[in-house]
Amino acid sequence: DLVLTCTNLISPILSLQLERSVFRFLIDARKDEDLQNKIISTSLTAVLPSILLAIITAPILALAFHIQYWGYILAIIITSIIANIMLQIPRGLGKNVHYSIGSAIVGITNALISIVSVIMLGMGIKGVLLANIISHILGVIYICVSMRLGSQIRLSHRSKATLKKLLKFSIPMIPNDI
Repeated sequence: DLVLTCTNLISPILSLQLERSVFRFLIDARKDEDLQNKIISTSLTAVLPSILLAIITAPILALAFHIQYWGYILAIIITSIIANIMLQIPRGLGKNVHYSIGSAIVGITNALISIVSVIMLGMGIKGVLLANIISHILGVIYICVSMRLGSQIRLSHRSKATLKKLLKFSIPMIPNDI
């Protein structure tokens, strides 16, 4: 519980709460495919520096504070940031069935894998942590495939103006989630 609570504390900081902006601004962009592409690509690439920072600092912090499951924690943080953004894309575009199915996939697979890994395989906390990682990945895969997001996620679609708009909306929400 403590490990998962810590990941839930760190994720809003590293994600810059961009999933909130994605949802909010995609609602306004439902009829503008170019703007949708900018919002989606900009938000996903904007979290990359935070993810890289986490990847670089995690081993150092793990050594300094003797964090036992730091690799799992890092993977949960990264996958949850990406999954949270990806799940807001169908929601912002009004595709609530895709959002609901994606969220259900994350929740159900998390529970099932946790049960199997802890009870049947005796993996303990590692099984619970692995379940979180796998469930986020499956949710992201579902959203990417079902929404056919491959063409919308491009580095060429990034926009500094869009990033400023997204961050102006999302950054004030970080303390609320912490």
